[in-house]
Amino acid sequence: MPSTGARGWDPQVMMRLLSAERMSTYLNACDGLLDEAFVLYQHNLDIAASIQRMTGMVEVVTRNSIDKSLANYAAQRDGIADWFDLPVLDSKAQEDIRAAKKRVRHTGRKVSHGSIAAELSFGFWRFMTSRRYYASLWVPAVHRAFPYGDSDLRVRQQQVSAVLADINHVRNRAAHLEPVFRRDLDADFRRACLLMEWIDPNARAWLEENIQMTK
Repeated sequence: MPSTGARGWDPQVMMRLLSAERMSTYLNACDGLLDEAFVLYQHNLDIAASIQRMTGMVEVVTRNSIDKSLANYAAQRDGIADWFDLPVLDSKAQEDIRAAKKRVRHTGRKVSHGSIAAELSFGFWRFMTSRRYYASLWVPAVHRAFPYGDSDLRVRQQQVSAVLADINHVRNRAAHLEPVFRRDLDADFRRACLLMEWIDPNARAWLEENIQMTK
């Protein structure tokens, strides 16, 4: 665990700025020792950064694989130019797509399928694998995004959805700098590797080669 070393800031002031509630987890873990709590807080930031790097790599590969499977499916449907227009998408998904389009326009970028897809959250892509869409999207299309998963499509859907839920959860905690120092990071990494392997063994090898989790 790193040391705070020489510093030009007052721990008591930072305690107020960060809030006693936020720091309570670290203080409790360090028997109330404020200096040690800030060392642990910094260590948690380092862990969160490594989690965000891992989940960022997973997100892009997962998103692109799901997007491709749905684009291929939509191309086979009469009158559907873009899978974002598929009538089976529920109101929440449609609202997410509209909001993504607005964000693209707000930044001045060209509104295209790719720019919209990049604006959609990890949670959106996870939801595309949910049981809600099993018959309408998973069976005809989305299962192809994970061709190296279980041969039973129902089992594959359950496994993919569960792993994506876990990865999305830890990603959100890390992104909001919530305490993650007690997590089983080896288990998180194994789940990420497994998901990448279900997409393509090359993706797993790439992740393993480029990620060293901070513990």
